[in-house]
Amino acid sequence: MCNQKEPNNHSSDLYDRHGEAINFYLAQTVLPALREKASQGGSILLSELQLRWSNHQIMNKWMTKFFSFLDRFYVKRQNRPTLSEAAMTHFKDSICEEIKRDISNAIISLIEQEREGNMIDNTLIKTSIEFYNNISMGNLEPYTTDLEIPLLDTTREYYAKKREEWLLMDSTPEYLIKVEQALTEEENRVRDYLNPASEDKLLHVVEDEILDRVKTDLLHKEGSGCWVLLANDKSEDLQRMFRLFSRLENGLQPMASIVEKFICGMGNEIVQQRQSRLDSGEKDKNDDPVFVKAFLELHDKYFAVIKTDFTGHHAFQKAFKEAFVTFVNKNTGNYTNAEFMCTYCDRLLKSPKMSEVEVEDSLEKIVQLFSYLTEKDMFADIYRHQLARRILNDRSASNDAEKVMITKLKIKCGTQFTSKMEGMLNDLAIGADSRKEFVEQMKKHNSKIVFGVQVLTTGYWPTYSSPSITVPDEMTKCLDIFKTWHDQRHQQRKLSWVLSFGNAIRSCQLWEEDIRPRGYNHAGNCTERIEWRKYQDL
Repeated sequence: MCNQKEPNNHSSDLYDRHGEAINFYLAQTVLPALREKASQGGSILLSELQLRWSNHQIMNKWMTKFFSFLDRFYVKRQNRPTLSEAAMTHFKDSICEEIKRDISNAIISLIEQEREGNMIDNTLIKTSIEFYNNISMGNLEPYTTDLEIPLLDTTREYYAKKREEWLLMDSTPEYLIKVEQALTEEENRVRDYLNPASEDKLLHVVEDEILDRVKTDLLHKEGSGCWVLLANDKSEDLQRMFRLFSRLENGLQPMASIVEKFICGMGNEIVQQRQSRLDSGEKDKNDDPVFVKAFLELHDKYFAVIKTDFTGHHAFQKAFKEAFVTFVNKNTGNYTNAEFMCTYCDRLLKSPKMSEVEVEDSLEKIVQLFSYLTEKDMFADIYRHQLARRILNDRSASNDAEKVMITKLKIKCGTQFTSKMEGMLNDLAIGADSRKEFVEQMKKHNSKIVFGVQVLTTGYWPTYSSPSITVPDEMTKCLDIFKTWHDQRHQQRKLSWVLSFGNAIRSCQLWEEDIRPRGYNHAGNCTERIEWRKYQDL
């Protein structure tokens, strides 16, 4: 029939008759059966569709084999669809166009039943959805138009009703648990039977209906909103809120604003507590470790919250910083918070009871708090004065700890900020070698006292007043010896004495010979450490 020359070649007629036979079968057998089941809907219609589609594929397979000669020659020469493609098209035009709405409604009905907690045949839905892909031969337009769009509309309606129910009945944590569960279930539906291309659209509809539209209500809900969760340390609920709100466009900013106001309120409460202590008669002084520790504890607590519950998100880090900047710079009484922090550092660096690890950890925390100060220059000036007193009076517990603190400040504020402090420590390091040389020089002189000098570089150290002080003749002799020795070594340097910052240890013998005759009583110590200014008064 097909390999004869015209007019005896019947390939075209045979190709047409193939299509007519399939159409006849679809119209007389398949379509009536599906119409009958369409009135019953749900799984009954989908089961019938699955059966008829399977039968059609079997028929198509064998018909293609029977008339394979047409595919090999006629179809190629005439550039017509293959027999298999033609059969698919016949099913689509004859069946799908007729019952596509019933099929979509049946699938959506089963999905809604599953949302309500009923058991359904997921495999049946999956094969029904695969039918869309197969019949369109990879084109997603029929699936999108006929199933996806109606599914998204019914999903929006379903969750709009649920939103009103949950909002009325549940607290914010309970509501968010249901939201998270709903999103997980919808993700599972896409994985189990829907086309992957539907996932983002479906989840967006759910997020919009049950989350975005009520985010303000959830954040500020009385008795269970974000503020209450922070106040009650509800870490798990805060993490869930963060996860869900991060799915929304600009969903985290309102939450971060609440966090900022909450932390700011906690800090202002600490400031107010100190003010209340002063108002009740407590003496105002620049040493208030309780006040500083309260700031540090607040910082530790909510720094951990930002890192753990909010994954260190930049919006919450910014909120955290701005909150601390607000209240850390609120001064109370006659002293600034910069002074309190400096004095707290002074306590740490003079304490011999703390280990190096404890000191460094505490210094790290105080530097973090310092970073929020707007009066950083004031802090530097006060810190430099206290550093000078510690190292000149030999009150510092560890030179290493002093260096660690300066390094931390340098990292935070730059080299310019700590250059003078580093110069002070450098003076001490260099001076140690010079002092050893001068000790050897002093052995050449028959001095009755042990004399030592610390040479400081002008500019690094704070400016100290140097009132006129009368020192003993023996001390004057030592001053002259040192000046001569120093000038020989450093001819370009000008040496000036700041005796008011020196100190002396007087022996019992000197006490008896010099002070007691003038009417002063000895306290019973073998030695007495005094400042030169006090010595002059004596």
